Amino acid sequence: MRPSPSTATRWEPVVGLEVHVQLATQSKMFCRCPARFGSPPNTHVCPTCSGQPGTLPVLNADALRLGVLAGLALGCTVDPSTKFDRKNYFYPDLPKGYQISQFDRPLCRDGVLDYELPDGGSRRVHIVRAHLEEDSGKIVHPGGMDISLVDLNRAGTPLLEIVSAPDLRSTAEASAYLQALRRVLRYAGVSECDMEKGSFRCDANISLRPAGTETLGTRTEVKNLNSFRFVAQALQAEIERQTRVLDGGGTVTQATMAFDPSTGRTSTMRTKEEAHDYRYFPEPDLPEFTVDPAWVAELRALLPEDPTARHARFVDALGLPARDADSLIAERELADYFEATLAAGSGDASGTANWILTDVLRLSNERKLPLRDLATTPERLAPVVRMVSEKTLSVQAGRTIITQLEARPDRNAEQLVKELDLGQVSDESELATLIAQVIEAETDLVERYRGGKTSVLNALLGAVMKASGGKANPNTVREMLAAALAAD
Repeated sequence: MRPSPSTATRWEPVVGLEVHVQLATQSKMFCRCPARFGSPPNTHVCPTCSGQPGTLPVLNADALRLGVLAGLALGCTVDPSTKFDRKNYFYPDLPKGYQISQFDRPLCRDGVLDYELPDGGSRRVHIVRAHLEEDSGKIVHPGGMDISLVDLNRAGTPLLEIVSAPDLRSTAEASAYLQALRRVLRYAGVSECDMEKGSFRCDANISLRPAGTETLGTRTEVKNLNSFRFVAQALQAEIERQTRVLDGGGTVTQATMAFDPSTGRTSTMRTKEEAHDYRYFPEPDLPEFTVDPAWVAELRALLPEDPTARHARFVDALGLPARDADSLIAERELADYFEATLAAGSGDASGTANWILTDVLRLSNERKLPLRDLATTPERLAPVVRMVSEKTLSVQAGRTIITQLEARPDRNAEQLVKELDLGQVSDESELATLIAQVIEAETDLVERYRGGKTSVLNALLGAVMKASGGKANPNTVREMLAAALAAD
């Protein structure tokens, strides 16, 4: 989405994003209740996460580990000494009346995220901080009923809040940043980052300033955006609203805004709170704790290759088209599958990518199975790709073998090629016999070809392929067929 002409010429948008990421733990942040999505309401609740008097929080060690991993993946400094704080505010789905969060000493700080823009440019966004906190519950508004219900299943779920600097200047930059951030976190195994399940949510801070100036304008914050599309729409709506205010001679008031996707408009929820409004103070039930630098170094060694670096390697070292590299790095599992297939001896990198992005993904979608659960493993796929590349197996026969690999996990590719008699025919004497038979049978097509209708060569080629049972080498057939037609 593009800014309106008024915005583009008079006002420059300045955007910073606060992303709440649900960490991929089995249990909640401070209790042993399952951190599980989709269960019946209020079935994963205990005295601790429901805020009962006398209960004490116990920090989830795995949440701390994932928080450190996320910070390292984003180039952050991990604070060797950190603490939790109470953030006090009232909301119906916050049973304690406060949230355990981190204020002045976050777990991670001062990171960067470099990413590519859709137009081919690149951007760097600074990460101000990434801190641990617990989630609130969820308010449910039943359709047709004038009531609100509270589900506390989500209350206490571990979150990492990642706060960017106000480095973004457009909705396109913001969308690309969020997608890059999601990819990095998924690569690191920190979170599923599933926006539909609420495990990757965004609050957007927006202000406008006169174009060409450096002083920041008054910002507003649009809360709880849970899709890339809504983020782009909400940013554009708020940019346009602030533009109207400023163009009309008014001033923007700092406030918390809501975005309504049905109208495409933002509206004021409340005047914006400052930090002192939350009355932060150190969490008395959780002592200050240290993060061992040696442990941090061990976690750093476990990080996978950065997806941006992996993309560059796929293009520069393996010769993949940028478009194929984009598709492969979208999910770590897909890129890993590709590299495992190459390591198993598939040979041609571009051919391997093509088979995976077409037939293997089709198989995965049809079976409704992730790649790791397919019977067509990288080791079983590699010989198929290699045989097609070496022209001992036709493309169509290769597709048949892949389907059979999935249906018959007790057989490998070589066995199936032999059993199904699908080996590609490249013997020129055998092909010459088939070509002669087709030329004799398809006299009408032959006359049209010799009369100048050269496009019918494809029909004659198809006839030879059919006569060979799909096993003939099509490139060899095309050359021999053209020569035979010219000779006669």
